[in-house]
Amino acid sequence: MKAKQKKPPNQASKDGQRSMELIAKGSSQGKSQNSKLKSSKGPVSHANLLVESDVFDSLSKPCKWLHSLVSELPDGNAIGVQMDMSLFHFFEHGTAWVTKDDICEFLKVDMLNISMIQVFMRSLQFDDFSSDSHIGWLDPQSISGASCMNNRAEVSQYLDDGIRQCTKAKNKFILAPYFEDLHWMLLVICVSSHTIYQFDSCRRDPLRSVLVKSLLNKVLMKMNVKKSALLQWKSVKCAQQEGGVECGYYVMKFMHDIFKSCKEVQDLEKVFKTPREEPFTKKELDEVRDKWAIYFNDCELPSV
Repeated sequence: MKAKQKKPPNQASKDGQRSMELIAKGSSQGKSQNSKLKSSKGPVSHANLLVESDVFDSLSKPCKWLHSLVSELPDGNAIGVQMDMSLFHFFEHGTAWVTKDDICEFLKVDMLNISMIQVFMRSLQFDDFSSDSHIGWLDPQSISGASCMNNRAEVSQYLDDGIRQCTKAKNKFILAPYFEDLHWMLLVICVSSHTIYQFDSCRRDPLRSVLVKSLLNKVLMKMNVKKSALLQWKSVKCAQQEGGVECGYYVMKFMHDIFKSCKEVQDLEKVFKTPREEPFTKKELDEVRDKWAIYFNDCELPSV
């Protein structure tokens, strides 16, 4: 599965609330142009569909509304969803950029890019109003395989800063969606037990090697002051995908299930105490797809 990189973080509003900007790109004069999205009324003409008619007919109500929202977005434009600096431990608010092509791929259950995962993580964070959350987050773009390959020092510094901030906030689990070699997986870091759990919906034997592993090991070993516990990497028996493009949706489902359970369960292994390797059902994946669509639909667009 292919993932595309988000644009560099932009300075956003200081209030930290959800906001979206419609940014027009590719103007012949090099200037941005804003346009207003309007929801279509009445039945959608098959001539205006962004996806095949059978795919559209199978969509849930939130996903059909999402289709309506973006159908009038001009090609080449992108919607920027604010990423609060506290989510990924940035020094300023960032932006995840979503295009019409991204939405089409999402509606067809096709490849997911990095910005789509970032938006889902933001939706989970927005659901958690508790000041003593057990969940911390790491930005998938900042730790991706490509980032590790191109700038090891920068990734190491980000991991060190992010994990220390999560530890300071007393987060028990740190969710780190990871993308490398056209594949998504979920890494869950538990600093207190010196354990990294690896959720891979296309598990290999031997286990898939990841570039970020050596960097994570060095950061966590440095933080282990007592040096009394060895760092462990554990492969979690989890649902296995049937096709070649669903891994991003499986990562969203893993995060969703951990997020829902962590408030009642202190031990991550108890959340997945009954090993499951059969694929997620369409209903189970639609649960997280609908959550993504509802959050995106609820974000307010400026009147321009």
